[in-house]
Amino acid sequence: MKAIMQKEGYPLKNWIKRDFFRTLVDQHIANVEGAFEQFDPEVYADNMKKTGATASYVAAASCLGLCNFPTNVGIRHNIAKKRDIFGETVKACRARGLDVIGYMNSWGTYVCEAHPDWNVIDSNGVSKRDLERFGNPCINNEEFRTYINGIAAEIVKNYDIQGLWIDMTGIWMPVCFCESCKQKYRAKTGRELPTVVDLNDPAFMEYFKFKRECVAEYQRRIRKTALDIKPNITVSFQSALIKNPFFYGQGAEFCAECDYLSGDFHADLGLYDGNVIARLYQKLTNTLPYEYMIGRCAGTLEYHTMHKPFGEIEMTAFSALMNQGAFMLIDAIDPAGTLNADYYEKIALLSEKLAPYMPYINYEDKALREVAVYFNFEACAEHEQNGLPIDKMKSRTLFKRCGKIDKALGRAHLDYDVITKKNLAELGNYKVLILSSLEALSQKEVDAIREYVKNGGAVYASGYTSIRDDEGHYKDNFMLSDVFGVDYAGVFDIDPGYLAPTNENPALFGRYTAKYPHMLKEKLIKATAHAGKTLATVTLPLSCPENRITFAAAISDPPMQKTDFVAVQENTFGKGRAIWVAGKPEDNEVHDNIKLFTDLVLHLLGTPALVTDAPECVRHSVYQSGDVQKLYLLNQQLIYPPIKIHDMTVTLNVGDKKVQNVTSATGEHVNWTRNGSSLTVKTDLEVSKLLLIE
Repeated sequence: MKAIMQKEGYPLKNWIKRDFFRTLVDQHIANVEGAFEQFDPEVYADNMKKTGATASYVAAASCLGLCNFPTNVGIRHNIAKKRDIFGETVKACRARGLDVIGYMNSWGTYVCEAHPDWNVIDSNGVSKRDLERFGNPCINNEEFRTYINGIAAEIVKNYDIQGLWIDMTGIWMPVCFCESCKQKYRAKTGRELPTVVDLNDPAFMEYFKFKRECVAEYQRRIRKTALDIKPNITVSFQSALIKNPFFYGQGAEFCAECDYLSGDFHADLGLYDGNVIARLYQKLTNTLPYEYMIGRCAGTLEYHTMHKPFGEIEMTAFSALMNQGAFMLIDAIDPAGTLNADYYEKIALLSEKLAPYMPYINYEDKALREVAVYFNFEACAEHEQNGLPIDKMKSRTLFKRCGKIDKALGRAHLDYDVITKKNLAELGNYKVLILSSLEALSQKEVDAIREYVKNGGAVYASGYTSIRDDEGHYKDNFMLSDVFGVDYAGVFDIDPGYLAPTNENPALFGRYTAKYPHMLKEKLIKATAHAGKTLATVTLPLSCPENRITFAAAISDPPMQKTDFVAVQENTFGKGRAIWVAGKPEDNEVHDNIKLFTDLVLHLLGTPALVTDAPECVRHSVYQSGDVQKLYLLNQQLIYPPIKIHDMTVTLNVGDKKVQNVTSATGEHVNWTRNGSSLTVKTDLEVSKLLLIE
């Protein structure tokens, strides 16, 4: 089959869509003796070219706040007092045909030491610089804003770059107590900054809206500065922190100010979380491809001399490819300014492995996914944190739970999208929508979800979903109570909780019965049914594990107290259905509880469009590209190289479409058969495969 992407007229007018494989070399080097003394821009550019990458991010200003060029605004690195290593590197890379994006950083250790009043400050009056190596100027400080915009203007005006990329943008504490933040917040609201977590207080939630707006305002000013000078370049910001929005202030407003989403992920992001980010970026970015960045070093960049296994890099690159992203590999320069040339020669193998797939990249392809997981920035912090001092606040719970959902759906071979408020108009594209204890939903979201179910969609909802709105108003009942068929009645004060099946559909619960029910290690919600069928009720132990006096068994807390409260409810609403669960089986490490979650999803979905006998480690994505369907397969094991899979079958429902041929992007023969509406492929799988169904 003929390649269908790189044809004449395809919109490849900017570097983003042209460059799948990209590089970045961190240059966060202090003013130490010998720093950059051996730096050679020609050798640097040669190394970038050796990889086979077609774009390179080049460091103009580091996280220490030191500039690698002769700035008249910022603080020059000592080397920049002698030579312009940034400019030399840009020129050398451009001479080798590489697209170049200028890198700068919002952090600045040297900047904070020169201007202590610019620091982000915690509730105890302590700055980030007082605690660690990194200084964090506050983006609300007007002097700092003028300063950082001046540096951005110099980079864009004086150098031949295709884009500007700004790292570490945000307010790096739940609440910054610097004088600039205090005055700005007081002027806007008439109130003082919050010191205690209270997600049910509209005034508390208003601060985080203010925080997100401040970050977006900072971005907009840098964007305007850059685009006023060069209107055709891209401007984007480090987007890895959207998984923790309350802490950093990155939310929908932040994403709107990025030409494309781009995040670097190291040891803080495992395999399953990485799958979530890829799908979240895919639906949230303003422009495809988004950019998935990983470090060359094992674990984090702290492991300066240690490499990731090549197989891990290959698998990550292909994961980005199959989710319509671009891939970046990050290295860190030696203090002397040298790089490990041997590594760059070896990593060129990655480009060779990617080469057969490059002609088939088309960012206009439509993903054919039947399941969507809903992600809501306002629901990323949960009520268990209420009452904590503000500096103890965390807001990554929902994201980490999505990682467990990815693991569960992967086991069931269910591909999925991660969608947000931006994608509400697309709800009708999905057969099942997953709402995992989304405590906060806006009225707009509630209305859209209700309409989706009324029109025939299916919802799996768990826990506290819709118990408060996005402004911090705690409700007496679920906002989606009519859809769920249950009414909120509080929370049990005893854990664990048990889901005891009724006679309505006991097969859904497998081996578990009312006597030996599913156990969830959490306090379940009290709810009463008003519509639909109760599939399970709540059973409780005699007491909590913390009770040292009254208990039934010394080591466990067996089910003893039956109740009539709903544990699992199935309700018909309009043309659609909903299942609500009093706890979160999807947030569980126990295999049978994960299976309960996926069985409930499959109960709502019916037979998936794709079924396979492949092991759980095999992931897939299907795209429609004109008259061609593209089937991506990825052997996503945690050992490198992965164990080869032999003779796996994949059956895809293609309806009444006539299939002319099935070919592989790498040219090998494909064993396929057609039976009615089903197309079955039998194949081996090493790491990755792209099959083209014509």
